[in-house]
Amino acid sequence: MLYIPTHGVPKSKIFCGVGFYAKGEDQDNTAISYDYRELVNIITVDNTEDIFYVPNPTNASETVAIEFNNSEQSLQSKVNIVRNNGLGGMMCL
Repeated sequence: MLYIPTHGVPKSKIFCGVGFYAKGEDQDNTAISYDYRELVNIITVDNTEDIFYVPNPTNASETVAIEFNNSEQSLQSKVNIVRNNGLGGMMCL
């Protein structure tokens, strides 16, 4: 938020993007990601958690933690950032 006045971008032109994907890393630090459609086919998403444990897609014997960051509490925090800073709004990515 600190850079908005520096670059002359009006707050009304700034939108917060909400990504509907989950990401994480396996034990070898290889990036793993799922879009929301894939995630709900693997596990039950109940909007209370931000971190899920799922089978590694390349090694079924390994479980990996992935971050979704769209629980009800996290989304409320993102909405509050937009409101409290007078930004233009939110959009899904």
